[in-house]
Amino acid sequence: MDIIQYAVEKISETMVKNLDLTQKKELAFHNLISDVQESMNQIGITLVEDFIENLDDSLKHYPARKEAWHVQRKNDEKRLSTTMGDVVLKRTYYKNKQSGQFTYLVDDHLDLAPHSRMDLGLEAEILERVKDLSYQKTIDSFKTISIRSRTSVMNVVHKHLLEPTDVAIPSQKKIVDVLYIEADEDHVAYQDGKIGL
Repeated sequence: MDIIQYAVEKISETMVKNLDLTQKKELAFHNLISDVQESMNQIGITLVEDFIENLDDSLKHYPARKEAWHVQRKNDEKRLSTTMGDVVLKRTYYKNKQSGQFTYLVDDHLDLAPHSRMDLGLEAEILERVKDLSYQKTIDSFKTISIRSRTSVMNVVHKHLLEPTDVAIPSQKKIVDVLYIEADEDHVAYQDGKIGL
């Protein structure tokens, strides 16, 4: 696929559609922005997928690779959620001729962790949003990714938890003269178990 031609066609298609809707007064400015953003994300995803296919193909034909690695399988797919949306990576699985080790050379070159389902940019965005939202609302705020479980958000949070720092514990407990406790009468029961009015 000629990726440049695809990008130009996609942009032209989006702008012609938006111009038509605007002339009919059927497109508000905020809808224009979200429509253009969605179009750019789709183009970005296609660019990344095309880049990965080209990288995989160049590694497959690289002479040093042929000496050290044997092709085990071709076109294995991995879906990786990103801030742009889901990217489908098609890559080749290799076996090292000397050690017998198996790997995806594309993953090694791109520093992708095995079994990862989201990139670091998306993880950072999740951590930013989860400060103010519940796990479910955080994952629901990402409309363009296929990951939908709040457990995925929890796993990201736990993965990036910082180790607790050493806090100096006072050597002596503070003693107070008077301790005040305030309570709402609706929630206080008598000591004999009855509820008073």
